[in-house]
Amino acid sequence: KLLLILLCLPMIGFGQEWEATFLNPSYSRAVQQTSDGGYIITGKHYSNNGANVYLLKVNNNGIQQWAQHFSGVGGQSFGGVGGHSVQQTSDGGYIIAGAYLDSTGSITQYGGVGVLIKTDVNGNLQWEKVNNSTYYMDVVETTDGGFIIATSNSNVIKTDINGNYQWSIQINHYINSIIQTSDGGYVACGGLKYNICGAPETLGHLTKIDNSGGVLWHQIHGDYQNVSWAEFKDIQQTSDGGYIITGEITNNNHNVWLIKVSSYGYFEWEEKFNGLSYEESEGQSIDKTSDGGYIITGSRTDDGNL
Repeated sequence: KLLLILLCLPMIGFGQEWEATFLNPSYSRAVQQTSDGGYIITGKHYSNNGANVYLLKVNNNGIQQWAQHFSGVGGQSFGGVGGHSVQQTSDGGYIIAGAYLDSTGSITQYGGVGVLIKTDVNGNLQWEKVNNSTYYMDVVETTDGGFIIATSNSNVIKTDINGNYQWSIQINHYINSIIQTSDGGYVACGGLKYNICGAPETLGHLTKIDNSGGVLWHQIHGDYQNVSWAEFKDIQQTSDGGYIITGEITNNNHNVWLIKVSSYGYFEWEEKFNGLSYEESEGQSIDKTSDGGYIITGSRTDDGNL
């Protein structure tokens, strides 16, 4: 079941305001607060025809207002693998990045059918763009009304307001998240895979791109002794022009990783979080808070249990 929990922070402590479940069976990948104070959610929903991309709208009390499902075009009746990212657009509608299953009915990290779905304010389909060579991990509306997309095969794609291709660039790392920066360019984050003495290793990777698709710089982080894995999952620009990033870093344990870098991606400081009894922890999403701090959501496993 899709589970949505809203938590509030009263003056005297931490409390839960409401909890709701929807669309059994399903799971969610992304949620954003909408302009009316409610929430928009995307992910994967299972039905008799397989899995599909869903878009779910709830009000500020967690009561479902509507749900829409998308299963592909051009005879792709085999369904989909779900939405990965959702954002309310400047016209009040929504943009979803995700994937449908490919023609074999399966999907891999570097294959499948990427899909960009634009809806109106009620979730009705306005247009849909399908990419047969990859699937889409993240999408952000840009200041010109178009969209910037991060894909699973290390591409960054820029489209116009109708989802039509404008330019793309391939960078040498896989991408989990992308943002538009205050100078009109973009920063993508993810992981860089390579081999050291025959053993695979991943490091956190940042790429800065200008507004025409040119690469300005790359930076890697996490190349420390005894670290076997470091990966960035989400990024936000900070008020000083730098970036705050969350993800995971592994030495003896998998830790939630919080790292601050400058406007050129240079290291400034980092923190790692992992309770003593936890075997694995990772940060999945980060946002800035009104008191100047940061909030991270992610996962932990305790003695092998999630």
